[in-house]
Amino acid sequence: MLSKLVPVVGNVCETNLGIDKDAAYEMIKEVDVIINSAANTTFDESLCEWTKARQNHGKAFLHRSKHSRAKKFGWQDTYVFTKAMGEMMIDNLRGDIPIVVIRPSVIESTYKEPFPGWMEGNRMMDPIILQYGKGQLTGFLVDPDGVLDVVPADMVVNATLAAMAKHGSAGKPEYSIYQVASSVVNPLVFRDLAKLLYEHFNSSPFMDSNGTPVRVPKMKLFSSMEDFSSHLWRDAINRTGLGALANLDGKLSQKLEIICRKSVEQAKYLANIYESYTFYGGRFDNSNTKRLMGFMSKEERQQFGFEVENIDWKDYITNVHIPGLRRHVMKGRGLSS
Repeated sequence: MLSKLVPVVGNVCETNLGIDKDAAYEMIKEVDVIINSAANTTFDESLCEWTKARQNHGKAFLHRSKHSRAKKFGWQDTYVFTKAMGEMMIDNLRGDIPIVVIRPSVIESTYKEPFPGWMEGNRMMDPIILQYGKGQLTGFLVDPDGVLDVVPADMVVNATLAAMAKHGSAGKPEYSIYQVASSVVNPLVFRDLAKLLYEHFNSSPFMDSNGTPVRVPKMKLFSSMEDFSSHLWRDAINRTGLGALANLDGKLSQKLEIICRKSVEQAKYLANIYESYTFYGGRFDNSNTKRLMGFMSKEERQQFGFEVENIDWKDYITNVHIPGLRRHVMKGRGLSS
């Protein structure tokens, strides 16, 4: 790989991506396929972020107006809105250049390659999983019968490689779209996910700072923010013992109340960000992606497969994803010795 990889210095904010003329000419001669896979994932433009940007008034206005436009045109947040804008712009400006758009759903840890469970950083559902496993979150705002559209990272990579092989040398000015998603062919229902999390963390619990296993209750799923908020307060009060100490020590109870309030606000913040997704009714058809696999040989499908419909969610969540999360994100913290 090192003999084939050539780093090129550039800057996406500059003309011609900041690439010098010699490097650009070499790329024109040698490169057949360009993959753009860069994004800054921000689900919300919060008031806090907007306030921080006040010194740059233009930027602050852009943030605010973008978020307002996203809501106005029916998009749940600026992330999906700007993705749609990007696709429209590419289609309008592409001319005779063949374009392939890969639309993955929520990308999570790898299924097989380079090894099962590899990931970097907290992905979409992972903060909720970790807080639940630590006993810090016992419920969430979600449609129990809704679907979490998840795909492993290596399947997205394999689908991208297959699309490159199919369209990279064709030379036809096509505009092809491949959705790498599970919601139609193999839906992961939130109710079932909650059950899998409960079973996993009861059989393989986190350890607290004293080395005691953290026992978690069944995750409660709430359909309204009001019910969820009430649950959060009850849970926080029970965990801190605020109710029992309220009449004994004023300063202590005041301190515990601050801790409770912070815990509740953090959980509500997560719920607000994800609400558009935990109650989302859309499903993503991957028929084009399945047809793409039909062009591959049996050997290619074995080595570079992306059959999302074959994923056993119980095995993936229990034996692949959560162990990967604990190993690569938690770095082994909270595991028994």
